[in-house]
Amino acid sequence: RILLIPLTVALWLLATPLIQLLFQRGAFTPLDTLWTGRALRLYLLGLIFATIDWPLNYGFYARQDTLTPALVGVFSVGVYLAIALVLRRPLGMLGLVLADSGKHLAHALVMLALTHRRVDGLRGQALWQTALKALLAAAIMALVIVAALAATGGIAGAGWIGLLVRVALAGGAGAATYAGLALALRLDEAQLLWATVRARFRR
Repeated sequence: RILLIPLTVALWLLATPLIQLLFQRGAFTPLDTLWTGRALRLYLLGLIFATIDWPLNYGFYARQDTLTPALVGVFSVGVYLAIALVLRRPLGMLGLVLADSGKHLAHALVMLALTHRRVDGLRGQALWQTALKALLAAAIMALVIVAALAATGGIAGAGWIGLLVRVALAGGAGAATYAGLALALRLDEAQLLWATVRARFRR
């Protein structure tokens, strides 16, 4: 839970330099980077809900119910087709990306509703408290990444080494900021991970 939000935020902010670093050479032009970045950011909207959705599906499988997730899957494909038909002409490829994110949103919302109905939801898991703390830490992390990207903008034209340094500095600063805030805000998963790492290094 604590990694989904910061990873999504970081990928959103670092999309352009990452794509430049990995792909922008040869026939892959700056225009390709622009459109790939736009598609990636729209896919990230669906990634949030897809990640929420996966454990819900497994929960139904554990209860020997494979039919319900399959039926919800058919419904979500219908949502995809409806959105795609509406947005394909005005938005082109990006309309299909939004349709895919809408599919994941629809599937996750239906599965959440069914989970709440079948097993009394996810009460006692402190999901909202954890999400709010993670959002706060991710917001501060985003400011750090934006500041780091601005500070290293001068090396963006120094080839792939400059891009690598820029992504590493911005991403590293953001990761360190989020990790520190996650521990300071006493996120359970962060404390468990930190305790595990400390225990291994003490061996």
